[in-house]
Parts: sequence; structure tokens; C-alpha cells
Amino acid sequence: QQQQQQQQAEEEASATRLLECCEAWARYVAVPIPVIDATVRRLAVSYLHPSRQPQSPRAQGAAFQYLASIFESASVSLTAGDVLAAALGVGAGGHRSKGGAGGKGPASNKKNANKNKRGKSKARHNKRLGKAVAIHDEDGGAAEVAAEEELLARRNAACVAAAA
Repeated sequence: QQQQQQQQAEEEASATRLLECCEAWARYVAVPIPVIDATVRRLAVSYLHPSRQPQSPRAQGAAFQYLASIFESASVSLTAGDVLAAALGVGAGGHRSKGGAGGKGPASNKKNANKNKRGKSKARHNKRLGKAVAIHDEDGGAAEVAAEEELLARRNAACVAAAA
């Protein structure tokens, strides 16, 4: 009994480390379909299934984070330019504002100033991205095509994970 519990604890620890590794991977690249099959269908789903006893909170959390990373990396708001910028190590782009008070007065002026800053920041980001693409893309558009393919692969991986 004790040996069985120890073996189960070691299996859960290994599964947790694997899921955490896959989660980190899924944040940056498209996870290949065979890896999705092996990790989501056979592993993550088992830790998320309510009938599994005893539950390992860490393994369960790692499974949720892994799935969330797969789905976030396939977001419809993600563009090929975003994928390309991340691959080239160019900054994340514009900053999101936390909102501001509407109307007139100092708050409105601050809001307009923030819009101008965001516009300038986005312009700088696009300029850096354009330079990086020009340096790394000598085939005239191959980097853009590769980014589109990466985005498609991420979305396919998310579909497979959702069907698991």
C-alpha cells in the first residue's frame, strides 16, 4: 500500500513537471498534434476529470494552465505580426490602458496624452518590427508566410486540444 502511494506520488510529480514544461512551450510555439495527443488526451484530461481520486492540486493546476496556454496562443486577436514580433524578439507593442474618466478636465487631458503615447509607441513598435523583418527576411515575404503558418498550426493545435 505504501509503495503504491509512493509510486502514485512520483507519477503525479512527473506528470506535473511534464505539464508545466508543455505549458511553457505552448506559450511560445505551436504544440505539435502528436504532443497534444500524448499530453492533453492522455494526461491533462485525466487530472481534470472529477472522478480522479485523489486529486493532485498542483497537477490539476498545471493541466489547466497548459490548456489555457494552448487556447491563448490560438486567440483570434493574435495576428501573424504578433507571432512574427515574438519570434524576432521585438517588444509586445502597444500598452493597454486601464481606462480613465470620461468628460472634460485634467482626466480627459491625461487620457488624450495617453492615446498619443500609445500611438507613438505603436509606431515605434511597427518600425522596429519592420527593421527586424527586413534583416531576417531576405526571401521577400517568407517570414510573413512562416508567421501565418505558425498561427494556423497554433489554431489547429487548439482545435485538437478542445476535442480531447
